[in-house]
Amino acid sequence: MNEERTGETSARALHPTNAPTPFMNVQEAAAFLVVSVRWLRTALKRQPHERGSVPAYRLPTAGHRNHWRFNHEELRAWMHTGCPPVADWRRMQEADRRGKKRS
Repeated sequence: MNEERTGETSARALHPTNAPTPFMNVQEAAAFLVVSVRWLRTALKRQPHERGSVPAYRLPTAGHRNHWRFNHEELRAWMHTGCPPVADWRRMQEADRRGKKRS
């Protein structure tokens, strides 16, 4: 009812729990991280074990330019842990998942 009066929709209504996690392109991820697109593209060139690497997925393309996508929830979790190198962050995520399975 409140949504009808104000014209706003809740985040839950936009992204129901059974919907796939939205992915962002480079421009959207840069805005989310509050960095420039140039900085983000430079970070994508780093190896996962290097400081300043960012969790991302490269899409296969026929052209010379890479197309990257970023998982919104992964970026949020990565930022929440202090932006560690991606390889370290993925190990922490895996350890957390294993710990939750045992509980």
